[in-house]
Amino acid sequence: MPPFLPLLALAGILEFGKGIFQVSAANEQMESLDLKNDFQVLQSQQKRLSTYSLLEKTLASQTAEVSTRGVSFGSPSFNAIQRETLNIGGRELKNQEVEQDFLHRNLQIEKSNVRKTLYASLFGDVADLAMSGAKLMA
Repeated sequence: MPPFLPLLALAGILEFGKGIFQVSAANEQMESLDLKNDFQVLQSQQKRLSTYSLLEKTLASQTAEVSTRGVSFGSPSFNAIQRETLNIGGRELKNQEVEQDFLHRNLQIEKSNVRKTLYASLFGDVADLAMSGAKLMA
């Protein structure tokens, strides 16, 4: 038995163990990114609820003010004010939705980078081991 075979076997076992730890670390990083995504979704929903609440309060305040002045609820100016308030709220909600889409896409890119880094590292480790074995055999 050539003397380098036990060394090559030991190197292979160590690389295999290293690979297991790399996969485990990548899985934990992916789980962390999933938790980050869940937290961002929760924050986005809280923003939306806050915007709806503010919109509701603004509309109620406008209605109360009009009713104390004796203005008709069918008044074109009152309806225009209410429509503009709803349009502003709608734009704010759309902006929040776009922001959430950007955050989600960014996390998807981060997860993809974790996978690519893991695969590159594992492939590089196997290639290094093969090259070391080839050098020992030569």
